[in-house]
Amino acid sequence: SIPRPTLEDTTFALAVKCWDDQTVADILTVTIQAQKPDLTWGSVIELFDDGNISAYGDTLAGDSVYTRIVSISPSNDLGLYLFHFKGEDKAGNQSEIVDSLWVVP
Repeated sequence: SIPRPTLEDTTFALAVKCWDDQTVADILTVTIQAQKPDLTWGSVIELFDDGNISAYGDTLAGDSVYTRIVSISPSNDLGLYLFHFKGEDKAGNQSEIVDSLWVVP
């Protein structure tokens, strides 16, 4: 769980480790989309493995850890958020992992 901030946005890096049976160079995209507590969907957000810590929070390029800086604000709904991580390789094969996060007072 993560506490909802009371005064200003809280920013953190969200990361997922991805691999492909052929090679990590075969990974085309890794994305995340959140289903909010009211069951609506947030935008699809691309994660990166490029070592660009200032833009995306990724600390090491090519390590198979895909990262994105995200924030939670005082206006975020309380409750369960479901995160749908999707990976796609250059052959068009896709995988999906669903994880969850509680936003609490």
